[in-house]
Amino acid sequence: MLVLTLVVLGAAVGLSGLPSAAQAQDSAPTTDLPPTTDLPPTVDIPEPPAIFGDVYLDLNEDGIYDWLDSETGIEAVHVNAYLAGESEPVARTVTDENGFFYLTKLTPGDYTVEIVVPPAYLASTPTSYNLQIGPTSVEQVQFGLVYKGSAPTVHRMYLCSMWHMPARTGASSMDGSLGE
Repeated sequence: MLVLTLVVLGAAVGLSGLPSAAQAQDSAPTTDLPPTTDLPPTVDIPEPPAIFGDVYLDLNEDGIYDWLDSETGIEAVHVNAYLAGESEPVARTVTDENGFFYLTKLTPGDYTVEIVVPPAYLASTPTSYNLQIGPTSVEQVQFGLVYKGSAPTVHRMYLCSMWHMPARTGASSMDGSLGE
């Protein structure tokens, strides 16, 4: 025996027990929710066909944009879009002060979108993505970067405080012993 259940406005009902209009009105969603400060930065969605996205500083190097964990956009990163088989970009831009970019007024087709990784960074995500853009497509991509070479100052300070503990004899020890 097959039993189907519908979920209508958050209330589970059987096929024979659909809620009345009055019941549906009582369970309508409310819009008086408290304001939140945990929202991502505002992004304007471009008109299709288009590609948009962001380049961000991937502090924990996990390839995921954790905007709640203080990962921020990176300004002035070059972004290029190539039609399949082309060696010259058909669209190019530079990220804004929040790391956002927009490639608009594209023609439908198969594209490769790539970033030019700045010299001070390494990529934590792929540096290019292949996308199929249709006449009504708006595709989003994200590129993560990490610092090349030394870590940001905040991380160096943490490591210094962890590894250079003062010893009783005046010597420092990397294993945390008291130098005795």
